[in-house]
Amino acid sequence: MQSSTEFVSRDSRAKQEEREGIIKFEVVENDNQPQSLIYLTALKNIFSKQLPEMPKEYIARLVFDRKHKSLALIRTSDSVALGGICFRSFSTQSFLEIVFCAVTQSEQEKGYGSHMMNHLKVLNRQIQNNRLLYFRVIKFVYLYFNAFYLVQIGVLTFSEH
Repeated sequence: MQSSTEFVSRDSRAKQEEREGIIKFEVVENDNQPQSLIYLTALKNIFSKQLPEMPKEYIARLVFDRKHKSLALIRTSDSVALGGICFRSFSTQSFLEIVFCAVTQSEQEKGYGSHMMNHLKVLNRQIQNNRLLYFRVIKFVYLYFNAFYLVQIGVLTFSEH
């Protein structure tokens, strides 16, 4: 049993699964490679299912746009995408735009969303060469995801200095 003074991070289960090799993260983009296109198609389907009010054509256009990349959460046993974050980096303005973020319904509440955001923060630091970093969530946030984004936004605008 956990005492009231212990703190368990929201993504502790996901961290453990990553350490055990159950899940992994890959940055994918539309490079016409078969595996990239498989992951991008899976992410498009996840975003479409989890954001039903968003036009499917709009999701497809951005996910497959060559200016956008996606951080895909992959179950290693069968190489199936469980979720992801579609984003675009604006290095000259020192920010990263999060376009879509979703985890498939059956895999929610395991800390995957938080863990993906943490991976994206690390990736953004690498892209921005540790400069002042900002995340900008602008496109579309469906009602079910408002609480998640509000919590994450407080963590996502930060400076390393």
